[in-house]
Amino acid sequence: MCYHPSYSHPKYKNAGLQEALDATGADYSINKTSGTVCEVAINTGSEELDGVAGTFMAFSPDSSEYEAFPDYRICGEKDGVVYVLLSPTDVRYDANDPQQQEDYEKISEVLNAFVIE
Repeated sequence: MCYHPSYSHPKYKNAGLQEALDATGADYSINKTSGTVCEVAINTGSEELDGVAGTFMAFSPDSSEYEAFPDYRICGEKDGVVYVLLSPTDVRYDANDPQQQEDYEKISEVLNAFVIE
């Protein structure tokens, strides 16, 4: 699920998630925490700040569980699975570090363009 292609952002057209993230030059990681959850984070070097820029979750089409999250976007549906991007509601990196801020913004741009077709 984490590497599924298809983006609405022209810069990343037909790129998979990892390819698009690599193209940003940001220091990031993709962590598949379960079969249906995948976190994308900048590397902060801190245990307190996890750097999560977005979490992809998969749901069945008849589920509305994602509506319980304060900031979500449906990325699309494929093969009977609805893919949803959950965005953090708080800053998860050192806001005083300009490199972390730049990486976070780059990663967020890619994540917010992600579309499943």
